[in-house]
Amino acid sequence: VILLHHDPIGEVYTLYAHLAEVPKTLRAGQRVSAGETIGIMGNTSSSGIPMQRAHLHFEIGLINNQRFASWYRAQKLKPDHGNFHGRNFLGVDPLKFIADCRQNPDLDFRSHLAALPPAFEIVVAARKRPDFFHRYPSLWSGAEFDGRPMVFACSENGLPLAGRCATATEQQTLGKQKCAVLRVDEAVLGRNGCHLVSRTSNGWKLGRKGDEWLEILTY
Repeated sequence: VILLHHDPIGEVYTLYAHLAEVPKTLRAGQRVSAGETIGIMGNTSSSGIPMQRAHLHFEIGLINNQRFASWYRAQKLKPDHGNFHGRNFLGVDPLKFIADCRQNPDLDFRSHLAALPPAFEIVVAARKRPDFFHRYPSLWSGAEFDGRPMVFACSENGLPLAGRCATATEQQTLGKQKCAVLRVDEAVLGRNGCHLVSRTSNGWKLGRKGDEWLEILTY
Protein backbone atom coordinates (compact mmCIF):
# COMPACT_ATOMS: atom_id res chain seq x y z
CA VAL A 1 0.00 0.00 0.00
CA ILE A 2 1.36 3.44 -0.92
CA LEU A 3 -0.06 6.66 0.50
CA LEU A 4 0.62 10.16 -0.83
CA HIS A 5 0.78 13.02 1.67
CA HIS A 6 0.65 16.79 1.25
CA ASP A 7 3.66 18.59 2.71
CA PRO A 8 5.15 22.08 2.21
CA ILE A 9 7.92 20.46 0.13
CA GLY A 10 5.40 18.78 -2.21
CA GLU A 11 4.08 15.23 -2.42
CA VAL A 12 5.61 12.79 0.08
CA TYR A 13 4.99 9.04 -0.13
CA THR A 14 4.78 6.37 2.55
CA LEU A 15 4.97 2.68 1.65
CA TYR A 16 3.70 -0.32 3.64
CA ALA A 17 4.82 -3.75 2.41
CA HIS A 18 4.87 -7.48 3.30
CA LEU A 19 1.22 -7.15 4.36
CA ALA A 20 -0.79 -10.28 5.16
CA GLU A 21 -3.91 -8.63 3.78
CA VAL A 22 -5.39 -5.32 2.69
CA PRO A 23 -9.02 -4.32 3.40
CA LYS A 24 -11.24 -5.25 0.46
CA THR A 25 -12.84 -1.81 0.68
CA LEU A 26 -9.52 -0.06 -0.03
CA ARG A 27 -9.25 1.24 -3.62
CA ALA A 28 -6.59 3.10 -5.62
CA GLY A 29 -7.11 6.85 -5.41
CA GLN A 30 -9.14 6.62 -2.20
CA ARG A 31 -8.59 9.16 0.59
CA VAL A 32 -7.82 7.65 4.00
CA SER A 33 -7.82 9.18 7.46
CA ALA A 34 -5.33 8.92 10.30
CA GLY A 35 -6.03 5.78 12.30
CA GLU A 36 -7.81 4.00 9.45
CA THR A 37 -6.73 0.38 8.85
CA ILE A 38 -4.89 0.02 5.54
CA GLY A 39 -3.42 -3.46 6.06
CA ILE A 40 -2.39 -6.23 8.42
CA MET A 41 1.31 -6.91 9.02
CA GLY A 42 2.53 -10.15 7.45
CA ASN A 43 5.38 -11.94 5.70
CA THR A 44 4.42 -11.72 2.01
CA SER A 45 7.37 -11.30 -0.36
CA SER A 46 8.56 -12.49 -3.76
CA SER A 47 11.64 -13.94 -2.05
CA GLY A 48 9.84 -15.54 0.90
CA ILE A 49 9.97 -14.41 4.54
CA PRO A 50 9.68 -16.92 7.43
CA MET A 51 6.67 -16.27 9.64
CA GLN A 52 9.04 -15.75 12.57
CA ARG A 53 10.42 -12.73 10.71
CA ALA A 54 7.07 -11.20 9.77
CA HIS A 55 7.40 -7.42 9.80
CA LEU A 56 6.23 -4.19 8.23
CA HIS A 57 8.45 -2.76 5.50
CA PHE A 58 7.92 1.00 5.95
CA GLU A 59 9.32 3.79 3.80
CA ILE A 60 8.91 7.55 3.65
CA GLY A 61 10.40 9.80 0.99
CA LEU A 62 10.02 11.57 -2.34
CA ILE A 63 9.11 10.35 -5.83
CA ASN A 64 11.97 10.47 -8.32
CA ASN A 65 10.31 11.19 -11.68
CA GLN A 66 6.71 11.44 -12.87
CA ARG A 67 7.88 10.13 -16.24
CA PHE A 68 9.26 6.94 -14.68
CA ALA A 69 6.50 4.76 -16.15
CA SER A 70 7.50 5.87 -19.68
CA TRP A 71 11.17 5.11 -18.95
CA TYR A 72 10.28 1.69 -17.52
CA ARG A 73 8.16 0.70 -20.53
CA ALA A 74 10.92 1.88 -22.87
CA GLN A 75 13.23 -0.65 -21.19
CA LYS A 76 10.55 -3.35 -21.77
CA LEU A 77 10.68 -4.27 -18.08
CA LYS A 78 7.99 -6.07 -16.06
CA PRO A 79 5.92 -6.02 -13.90
CA ASP A 80 4.65 -2.54 -14.71
CA HIS A 81 3.46 -0.66 -11.61
CA GLY A 82 3.44 2.71 -13.32
CA ASN A 83 5.18 5.41 -11.29
CA PHE A 84 4.66 3.44 -8.07
CA HIS A 85 7.75 1.28 -8.43
CA GLY A 86 10.60 0.82 -5.98
CA ARG A 87 13.14 2.25 -8.40
CA ASN A 88 11.15 5.48 -8.47
CA PHE A 89 11.09 5.94 -4.69
CA LEU A 90 13.82 7.83 -2.83
CA GLY A 91 13.43 7.29 0.90
CA VAL A 92 15.04 8.60 4.06
CA ASP A 93 15.79 6.82 7.33
CA PRO A 94 12.22 6.48 8.70
CA LEU A 95 13.32 5.98 12.31
CA LYS A 96 15.26 9.25 12.30
CA PHE A 97 12.32 11.11 10.74
CA ILE A 98 9.88 9.71 13.32
CA ALA A 99 12.30 10.54 16.16
CA ASP A 100 12.70 14.11 14.84
CA CYS A 101 8.90 14.47 14.58
CA ARG A 102 8.54 13.41 18.22
CA GLN A 103 11.01 16.13 19.17
CA ASN A 104 9.23 18.67 16.95
CA PRO A 105 5.59 17.80 16.07
CA ASP A 106 5.49 20.73 13.61
CA LEU A 107 8.48 19.43 11.60
CA ASP A 108 7.92 19.32 7.83
CA PHE A 109 9.79 17.14 5.37
CA ARG A 110 11.70 20.06 3.83
CA SER A 111 13.17 20.97 7.21
CA HIS A 112 14.10 17.35 7.83
CA LEU A 113 15.96 17.10 4.50
CA ALA A 114 17.72 20.41 5.11
CA ALA A 115 19.35 18.90 8.20
CA LEU A 116 20.68 15.83 6.37
CA PRO A 117 24.32 15.99 5.19
CA PRO A 118 24.90 14.93 1.55
CA ALA A 119 26.87 11.75 0.91
CA PHE A 120 28.06 12.87 -2.52
CA GLU A 121 27.82 15.72 -5.04
CA ILE A 122 27.83 15.35 -8.81
CA VAL A 123 27.90 17.75 -11.73
CA VAL A 124 25.64 16.75 -14.62
CA ALA A 125 25.19 17.98 -18.19
CA ALA A 126 21.51 17.69 -19.16
CA ARG A 127 19.17 19.34 -21.66
CA LYS A 128 16.55 20.20 -19.04
CA ARG A 129 16.14 20.50 -15.31
CA PRO A 130 14.86 17.21 -13.88
CA ASP A 131 11.15 16.80 -13.21
CA PHE A 132 12.14 16.18 -9.58
CA PHE A 133 12.99 19.86 -9.06
CA HIS A 134 9.82 21.03 -10.79
CA ARG A 135 7.78 19.06 -8.24
CA TYR A 136 10.05 19.93 -5.30
CA PRO A 137 11.13 23.48 -6.26
CA SER A 138 12.29 24.43 -2.75
CA LEU A 139 15.20 21.97 -3.18
CA TRP A 140 16.56 24.06 -6.07
CA SER A 141 18.64 27.10 -5.11
CA GLY A 142 20.23 30.04 -6.86
CA ALA A 143 19.76 30.98 -10.50
CA GLU A 144 17.11 29.39 -12.69
CA PHE A 145 18.30 26.58 -14.95
CA ASP A 146 19.60 28.07 -18.19
CA GLY A 147 21.03 25.03 -19.97
CA ARG A 148 24.38 24.93 -18.18
CA PRO A 149 25.43 21.81 -16.18
CA MET A 150 23.82 21.28 -12.78
CA VAL A 151 25.11 20.16 -9.40
CA PHE A 152 23.13 17.72 -7.26
CA ALA A 153 23.90 17.07 -3.59
CA CYS A 154 22.51 13.62 -2.75
CA SER A 155 21.97 11.22 0.11
CA GLU A 156 23.66 7.80 0.03
CA ASN A 157 20.66 6.29 -1.80
CA GLY A 158 20.44 9.10 -4.37
CA LEU A 159 17.76 11.37 -2.90
CA PRO A 160 18.62 14.87 -4.19
CA LEU A 161 18.86 17.09 -1.12
CA ALA A 162 19.70 20.18 -3.18
CA GLY A 163 20.20 21.23 -6.80
CA ARG A 164 21.67 24.30 -8.49
CA CYS A 165 23.47 25.50 -11.61
CA ALA A 166 27.16 24.59 -11.71
CA THR A 167 29.91 27.18 -11.36
CA ALA A 168 32.42 27.67 -14.17
CA THR A 169 35.02 25.67 -12.24
CA GLU A 170 32.56 22.81 -11.68
CA GLN A 171 31.65 22.80 -15.37
CA GLN A 172 35.33 22.33 -16.26
CA THR A 173 35.36 19.17 -14.11
CA LEU A 174 32.98 17.57 -16.61
CA GLY A 175 35.23 17.74 -19.65
CA LYS A 176 33.45 15.70 -22.30
CA GLN A 177 31.62 13.51 -19.78
CA LYS A 178 27.91 13.70 -19.03
CA CYS A 179 28.52 13.40 -15.29
CA ALA A 180 31.39 13.72 -12.84
CA VAL A 181 31.58 13.16 -9.09
CA LEU A 182 32.69 16.39 -7.41
CA ARG A 183 33.08 15.18 -3.84
CA VAL A 184 32.18 12.32 -1.50
CA ASP A 185 31.75 12.39 2.27
CA GLU A 186 32.81 8.88 3.19
CA ALA A 187 31.57 9.25 6.77
CA VAL A 188 28.04 9.92 5.49
CA LEU A 189 28.33 7.39 2.66
CA GLY A 190 29.06 4.71 5.23
CA ARG A 191 29.01 1.18 3.84
CA ASN A 192 27.83 2.52 0.48
CA GLY A 193 25.12 -0.14 0.27
CA CYS A 194 23.41 1.37 -2.78
CA HIS A 195 26.67 1.45 -4.81
CA LEU A 196 25.64 4.57 -6.76
CA VAL A 197 29.22 5.85 -6.56
CA SER A 198 32.37 3.77 -6.52
CA ARG A 199 36.02 4.52 -5.86
CA THR A 200 38.52 3.91 -8.68
CA SER A 201 42.24 4.48 -9.06
CA ASN A 202 41.34 7.85 -10.61
CA GLY A 203 38.94 8.88 -7.85
CA TRP A 204 35.20 8.52 -7.45
CA LYS A 205 32.72 7.94 -10.28
CA LEU A 206 29.16 6.74 -10.79
CA GLY A 207 28.84 2.96 -10.88
CA ARG A 208 26.43 0.92 -13.02
CA LYS A 209 23.61 1.41 -10.52
CA GLY A 210 24.46 5.09 -10.38
CA ASP A 211 24.21 5.38 -14.16
CA GLU A 212 20.69 3.91 -14.06
CA TRP A 213 19.69 6.14 -11.14
CA LEU A 214 20.85 9.25 -13.02
CA GLU A 215 19.12 8.10 -16.21
CA ILE A 216 15.81 7.81 -14.33
CA LEU A 217 16.31 11.15 -12.55
CA THR A 218 17.02 13.05 -15.78
CA TYR A 219 14.69 11.12 -18.14
